[in-house]
Amino acid sequence: MRIRTLTIRLIASSPIKWFRWSVAVASIFNLMVLLPLWFRIPSVIEIVQPFPGSGIWYSITHILYNEPISTHYVFLLIYLLAAICLFYSKWRLISASLLVIIGHNLVTQTYPLLNMSQYLLLALTTYLLFMDEKANERKGALGVISRGLTNTFYIICWAQVLAAYIFPFIYKVQGEMWLNGTALGTILSIPEFSRNFILSFARPDHWLFMLLTWATLLYQAAFPILIWTKKAKPYLLVVGVMFNLGIAIAMGLVDIAVVMIAAYAILLDEATINKLKSWVPVFNK
Repeated sequence: MRIRTLTIRLIASSPIKWFRWSVAVASIFNLMVLLPLWFRIPSVIEIVQPFPGSGIWYSITHILYNEPISTHYVFLLIYLLAAICLFYSKWRLISASLLVIIGHNLVTQTYPLLNMSQYLLLALTTYLLFMDEKANERKGALGVISRGLTNTFYIICWAQVLAAYIFPFIYKVQGEMWLNGTALGTILSIPEFSRNFILSFARPDHWLFMLLTWATLLYQAAFPILIWTKKAKPYLLVVGVMFNLGIAIAMGLVDIAVVMIAAYAILLDEATINKLKSWVPVFNK
């Protein structure tokens, strides 16, 4: 009885619904990122070697190897349809399963050209498989199991988002460039990691980039701590959205920004949503 009461108290259906929607949007955007790769897939396949492995899961996630390009496009179409169906709660299990399986196949075909966003999205979609926003309506043993799984992966999602701030912060403070403020100016002065309008004035000792470097460190240190406070959470999420949009604009890493912003949905609650709505004039009429 204690376990059942605990799971009912912990579970929150609204964040899971918003998280499901955000994963659906991020998956559609992810397809837009991956699609151009398939216009040159023959050249990509030449440099991609399959991961070593065996077993059922390996076979399921490596279906596309040695398959004609027409099969690839079928997988892309199914991926799009699954992402659209994910907006509907009754299709969550089937849609998320297809997104995970097909997503793994797409990643294994193009992994030398990808960044962390595809892997993070795969992880979030996998967690969503076990998160039932209607778990409180389930009865008996099925309800207890459903609530237990939902709560477990709800917490794992929180941990995943927090880890995206904790570990980069730990890594950054071990070097000198982030501590002395020259990191962002150095990175954004490299053409491969910057945009033309920023290259014209980006340099390690520029006061603006030094301030942004220290602000990034401060935010990454504060986020895992202050996100637990109701008053600070709305401000942290807004700053987080701006932070990721800045990454998208300055460095062109739009896919990373979209997936990170989508992950914020699991951190939402009714109080935070109401606070955010109060800042938007259209919701106050």
